[in-house]
Amino acid sequence: MTAHTLPRPAFMRHVLAANVAFSVTFAVLFTFVAGAVANFTDVAWQPYYRALGVGLFAFGAFVFYTRQTLNPRLIWTVFALDVAWVVGSYVLLVLNLLPVTTAAKWAFAGIADAVLVFAILEWWGMRR
Repeated sequence: MTAHTLPRPAFMRHVLAANVAFSVTFAVLFTFVAGAVANFTDVAWQPYYRALGVGLFAFGAFVFYTRQTLNPRLIWTVFALDVAWVVGSYVLLVLNLLPVTTAAKWAFAGIADAVLVFAILEWWGMRR
C-alpha cells in the first residue's frame, strides 16, 4: 500500500497534522516551561520533563515526516508509538507509580486520552 493507495490519504494527513500540533505543543511546555510543570505536579523533575520535551520534539518531527510521505509503515510506527504512550501512561496511573498531585494525574490521563484518540483515528484511517 503506497501513499496513493491509502484508503483516505487526506483524512490521514489531517490526523497526523493534529498529532504533530499536539506533540509540539507539549514539547514546548515540557522543554521550556519545565519549572512550571514541575510546580504543577509537585515534584522536582525539571530535567526529566525537559528530556521528555526533547523526545516529543523528535516524535513531532517524525510524525511530520510521516505526514509528508504517508508511508504506511511509518504510519503504523506512529500508531504503535501512540499506543505505547497510552499503555505506559495508564499503567503508571493505575498502579499509582507517579508521586504527583491529583490534578497532575488527571492532566496526564487527559493527555493519554488525547493520544488514544490519535491512535484510534490512525488505525481507522489505515483500516478503511
